[in-house]
Amino acid sequence: MQGIYLSKSDRPYKSWLDGSPVHYAAWASNEPNFANAEENCVAIHKNSGLWNDINCYYPNAFICERHNTSINSTFAPTEPSPPGGCLEDWLLFKNKCYKFFGSRYEDRVNWFVAQKTCMNFGGNLASIPNEQVQAFLTCNLKDASSDSWIGLSNRNKGRISLWKDGSDVSYTNWDAEDRMHSAFGFQYPVCKQT
Repeated sequence: MQGIYLSKSDRPYKSWLDGSPVHYAAWASNEPNFANAEENCVAIHKNSGLWNDINCYYPNAFICERHNTSINSTFAPTEPSPPGGCLEDWLLFKNKCYKFFGSRYEDRVNWFVAQKTCMNFGGNLASIPNEQVQAFLTCNLKDASSDSWIGLSNRNKGRISLWKDGSDVSYTNWDAEDRMHSAFGFQYPVCKQT
């Protein structure tokens, strides 16, 4: 994956929302920048897979994750189990199911609505604890029409430390060439022309 760099985290990003510790960092220079003290939620760039902190009320696509539904039961199933225990249209990776929402402009929502939608499916906005999950999500964003919310937010006054599912931030991937644009009170990424 071009453009991604990893380094041991010595920054104040100590844990994801699920309590797991921060082990790796891949922040861009000047990111996260918490511009105007309004950038408290994180989106993954649709092209590069790199991250940007932006205003939580900006409308974006989003990625939900939930544990697969495989369970051990003594009863015969009434219908066949979905592949890997995931719901229809969800993708299985490393014992979690992922779904990408908001491919149409009119389906994009703010971070809070995105999280509520994920919770309605029994999950949360996606956590990215390592390079493998980062690569999986990035590959599945290749045809996305916009950046997507992930489960990282600033709940600790100026530092991102927890994923929405409670896990510690142990892997990060900030865009090294992040360009920001401000309009209507929102900070949002401007796509780089190649």
